[in-house]
Amino acid sequence: YNLKKPDIIILSSMSIFPLPVVLLLKKYFGAKFIFEIRDLWPLTPIYLKGVSKNNVLIKLMFYLEKLAFKKADHIVSTLEESRAYIDSISNRPNKLKIIPNGTSSYYIQNKLKINKGNIKIVYAGSFGIANALDPLIEFLEKNKLPENVEFHFYGDGYEKQQVEEKLKGLKNILFNNKIPRDQLIKILPDFDFGYVAWHNVSLYDYGVSGQKYYDYMASGLPILSASGKIKDSVYKFGCGLQFENNSKAIENGILKISKMKRQDFRLMGQKGLDQIQNYTYENLAKKYIAIFNNFE
Repeated sequence: YNLKKPDIIILSSMSIFPLPVVLLLKKYFGAKFIFEIRDLWPLTPIYLKGVSKNNVLIKLMFYLEKLAFKKADHIVSTLEESRAYIDSISNRPNKLKIIPNGTSSYYIQNKLKINKGNIKIVYAGSFGIANALDPLIEFLEKNKLPENVEFHFYGDGYEKQQVEEKLKGLKNILFNNKIPRDQLIKILPDFDFGYVAWHNVSLYDYGVSGQKYYDYMASGLPILSASGKIKDSVYKFGCGLQFENNSKAIENGILKISKMKRQDFRLMGQKGLDQIQNYTYENLAKKYIAIFNNFE
């Protein structure tokens, strides 16, 4: 197979392990190299799994990460608070561009919907350790969900069956299979809040870039953010409620919305909708194109 000469090579982590091959191709073809960071590795396994910094694989990741920061012509990070960490290693602040995750302009709602009946909260995502759902499950297990509130889960993952067993038979808790994103976007306006959660670890001080935020915002959904004081969209724009990720704080947050008027939901949802144009793929693509043009 004859590889045509690339002008630009992009390595998106994770995985960082193809870096040696990328650097060889960069040198062989005289190509430019963009290192794209979607998660901070090896900090992720250190903070979420408690892996030792002295682990051989972790040490290798640190070496590769530093090498990538040094050798990249440009660095792109989806994490909006990651500049201090990256610049401290690269020592070249001008290398870094922050280009977060986003959503399509086609998904943006033109008119906010005010629903009737029970207040419906939706979680659309995976069931796994990184999704930090344990405190929510602990709260729901206590069967303290207000009578006028429903919780809907959409997604799959290696922990889903276990979660379903724990919550089996409890009122107003519904599980659904993962559905294509296009279909999900169409039904999100039928809900009143979107739910996100993060572990209480300093890893997320560098920012979060969960896709859920932008799809919820585009749908006009206010967000229940079990994230402490992480500087996420809810923290920055006021497009929902933010609280600690523990069962008591979650209970208080859900109890609060159970007593609110739906018009108040829409006011929070509108704050997200007002910001979402900054996170459309069309506008984010322009930022990437500007990097490409900088090479010319």
